[in-house]
Amino acid sequence: MSIIKTGNLGLVLSVDFYNFPFKRQPDAVIDNMKTPSLLGEMFSDKDNDGSYNFDYLNTQGFNNMAWCFYKLNPGCIVPQHVDHFINYMNYFKIKDRSKIVRTLIFLEDWQFGHYFEADEKVFKNWKAMDYVTWSHDTPHLGGNLGKKTRYTLQLTGTLS
Repeated sequence: MSIIKTGNLGLVLSVDFYNFPFKRQPDAVIDNMKTPSLLGEMFSDKDNDGSYNFDYLNTQGFNNMAWCFYKLNPGCIVPQHVDHFINYMNYFKIKDRSKIVRTLIFLEDWQFGHYFEADEKVFKNWKAMDYVTWSHDTPHLGGNLGKKTRYTLQLTGTLS
């Protein structure tokens, strides 16, 4: 388990992500449908009707890139977990989970009460488009104990 890379994409996201049709999705590991304070709302490539193309965000050379915008309302948390990648592996027919990596991109500057931790490293005071990339087995968690909604973007892919 490890954090592979951190930095800033140095790109501008030219889309109004605030108005995406976010929705709560059941999770294979955490049952967020019964506990409203767990997890957030998503808008992902599987919900995309072809209106959006975010290939230009693939600055790390991912194969099989998938994306998911994530809205975490005040008072919501994402408990410590390791990503299962079940849907991703099924869709792209990936057998070796160890080749999968995930990047979390912070879409806005850090706000008081916003929190993210991966591999026992705390992240705060981020700037818009800062990112953290971690390996398939890295424990991570997040939360929003502030007053403003936290928006992030997850990119998932494999590296050659």
